[in-house]
Amino acid sequence: SSMIPTHPTRRLLPFAVALVAAFAAGRAAAESPDPVRHYKDTFPKIAGLNIGSPQNYADPTYQSALAKYDFLILGLYRNWTRGGESPRQVVLEIKARNPNVLLANYTCVMELYAEPDNLSSGDIYKKVSSEVGPNAKGDWWARDANGKHLSSYPRTWSINITRFVRPDANGDRYPEWLAKRNQESLFGPVPEMDICFSDNTFYKPRANADWEGNGVNESRNDETVRRNYRQAVAEYWAAIKKANPRLLIMGNVDGNSAAGAGYLREPEYAGKIEGALDEKAMGASYSEESFSGWKNMLLSYESLIDHTAPPHLVVFGVAGGATDYVFLRYALATALMEDGYLAYTIDGETYTKASWYDEFDLKLGHAVDGPQRAPWKDGLYRRRFENGMAIVNPKGNGARTVSIEPGYSRFKGVQDPVTNDGTPVTAITLPDRSGIILIRSAP
Repeated sequence: SSMIPTHPTRRLLPFAVALVAAFAAGRAAAESPDPVRHYKDTFPKIAGLNIGSPQNYADPTYQSALAKYDFLILGLYRNWTRGGESPRQVVLEIKARNPNVLLANYTCVMELYAEPDNLSSGDIYKKVSSEVGPNAKGDWWARDANGKHLSSYPRTWSINITRFVRPDANGDRYPEWLAKRNQESLFGPVPEMDICFSDNTFYKPRANADWEGNGVNESRNDETVRRNYRQAVAEYWAAIKKANPRLLIMGNVDGNSAAGAGYLREPEYAGKIEGALDEKAMGASYSEESFSGWKNMLLSYESLIDHTAPPHLVVFGVAGGATDYVFLRYALATALMEDGYLAYTIDGETYTKASWYDEFDLKLGHAVDGPQRAPWKDGLYRRRFENGMAIVNPKGNGARTVSIEPGYSRFKGVQDPVTNDGTPVTAITLPDRSGIILIRSAP
C-alpha cells in the first residue's frame, strides 16, 4: 500500500553540546565519501515508520522518542521548516541522541499530489505538466485511453514513468529528473541522511493505462507492461545512486509469494537496492498473512533478505492494537526468524506515533542460529540468540505445548506482567498465532 505522507499546501538548550559535536560530525560526513554507518547485528532490531508527523520533528520530546529506534523512516520534504529548524538540524539532533540510528527519507516516483500549489511538490507538478507525453500527446501524467488522469491514492495522480514519454531538454525522463531534483532538494542539503526511501516499489502498475499514448489501455497484468514499469523504477534508483553514491536505497515493496511474484524477485529489481519494507505483512485485511497464510508471508520476508544487496536492511512491518501484547509478541517473534527490523504500527494511526514495548528493550545479543526457514518442532519456529530465544506458533498451527531446555525464563515486564513474570520456563504452551521471547536465566 502507499504510505505517501500528508504535506502542507498553500490552502492550508539540553542538547547544545551534543549538537555541536553532531554538526562537526556532519561536516566530516559531508567531506568523507562514506562516513561510518552502524549496521546493527544484535537483536531485536526495531524500526519506526514516522513519515506522518513532520510537524513534530523539531520537538525535543518527539526527537527523543524517535531516537530510540535502530532504523527510522522520516518524511522531510522540500521547504520543510518548523520553529526555524532546517531538515539537517533535525537529522543532526536525532543523531546526537542516537549516533547509530539509520535514517531514511521518503520519496515516491510513481505518483504526486494533484496540487499545483503544494509547498512540498509544486515544482514537480509544474515539471510533469509542462513536458511532452508519449506519442507527442499530453504531458508526463499517466492517463487512460480517454486521456483521463489515473489515481491509486487519494489526492494524487499517477505519473507516466516509462520510456514512452518524450525526454526533456536535458535528455531526462521523469525518473532521472526526479532523482536529480530530490538530490538537490532533499539529500544534498542533508549529507547525514543514510537512505533514500522509495515508496510504491510495485511489481506491476496499480491501474491499466495508455502508457504509449496510442489510445489503448494496456493491462497491468501484461508482462511487457510490468517489465517497462519496473525498469522505470529501477532507472530512478540508478539515477539516485549516480547523483549521490553514498545513499542506500530502500523500496516499499509488494508481491504475491503464493504465485512467486514480486518482493524483489524480478530481474529489474533483484539485487538493485540495499533495503526493503514489507509495509503491512501482518495485521491488516490485505496483509499477506491474512489472505495467503503465515508461510507465504515468511517466503516474502525471506525473498526480501535474499534479493536486497548488502547490508540487507529489511523492515518487517505490521499493524496491531496499542495494547495487543499477544500480537506484538507474535510479530516480534516472526521478525526474529530472519535478520530484519520490526516496525509495529498502531491500528488506524497514520505513521505519527513512536510506540515502544518492553520486548524492544531486551538485549538478546547476536544470533546463535541462522535465519529459520523450516519448523523446529510441531510446526513451531525457533531461533536462539546469545541471551535468549524466540519461538513463534504460526497461524493455522493450533495450540502447541513444547518443552524448553533448562536455563531459560520469562523476562520481568511492566506492560504484560502476567506473561512476562520473570519465572523460569521448562515447558510452554503457545496458542495459535502467538509468540514468546525468553531470556537466558542467570547461572
